[in-house]
Parts: sequence; structure tokens; C-alpha cells
Amino acid sequence: FHWRYSIVHMIFYALKAIWIVRDCSSQLISTFIPIIVSVWCVVEMSRIYLGYAGNLGEQVPHLFGFLFLTIFPQSMLMVLLMILQRNDANLLAVDTVLVVFQILFVVGQLIFGYFAIRNVIRSQTLKFKLKISQRAQEKRDSLLGVANAQDIASLINPNDIKQD
Repeated sequence: FHWRYSIVHMIFYALKAIWIVRDCSSQLISTFIPIIVSVWCVVEMSRIYLGYAGNLGEQVPHLFGFLFLTIFPQSMLMVLLMILQRNDANLLAVDTVLVVFQILFVVGQLIFGYFAIRNVIRSQTLKFKLKISQRAQEKRDSLLGVANAQDIASLINPNDIKQD
């Protein structure tokens, strides 16, 4: 849901940045808000791509990049945008609502992203241990010269296998 909201958020703030540059009397606000919005748009697109690709491909580096971009530039840019607009005469009520929804989405993504990374790491660790176990079993079979791996499997008692 967040990427759809981000598109609406980007369009609104891009239009507002154009309006502020044209009509705002404060040089600080008319200079920094378009820069902040531009940086936010670029970072938001790459952040959402990393989260999407990392989640579908179960890639920890992509998910970590998603969380890093969520914490560092996105959160800071949203807070900076709120601070700059706090005393602005051009502040609309919808500005506050949009930023609050954006912050709620980002907090939710931080929480769910953390648990997603934790689950992906557990899953990949389990797959790694299973693959190592299978390789060791194949090597043991080849060393013993047993033609049929099921013969060995019938000799192994499941209660004797050490659980991690």
C-alpha cells in the first residue's frame, strides 16, 4: 500500500514545491523545500524497490538497504520538512495529514522490515544447515560405498540426530 501512497505524496509535494518557489517570500523555505522533496522522491523510489526486491528474493542485503534508507534519509527528511513548514504561512492542513500518514507508514515498515529480515536470516540459515547436512550424507554414502541411500536412511534412528 505504501508505494501507492508515496506516489500521491510525491505528486502533492512536487506541486506544493512549485507553488512555494513561485509564491513564498521566505528565501530559506523556497530554497530548501524543493531540494528536500527532490531528494525524498529519489530515495523513496530506491527504498521501495529495495524492500520489494529484498522481500520477494529473500535477499538480506536488499532488505538491510531498505531499512537503512528508511532510518537515515527518509525519517530525517520528513522531520526536516515538518520543521521547515511549521512556521510557514503556506502550510496547508493536508500537509500535516500527509506527513503523519507517511510517518505511520515508515514506522510500520521499520517494524515489519525488522521481522522480515530476522525471518529471512533464519530461513537461509536453516537452508544452509540442511544443504550441509545433505552434502555430508552424500559424502558419507560415497565413502561407505553404499549404492542406495535409502539403505543408510533406514539404519539411522531419527532420535539419534542432534537438534540445534
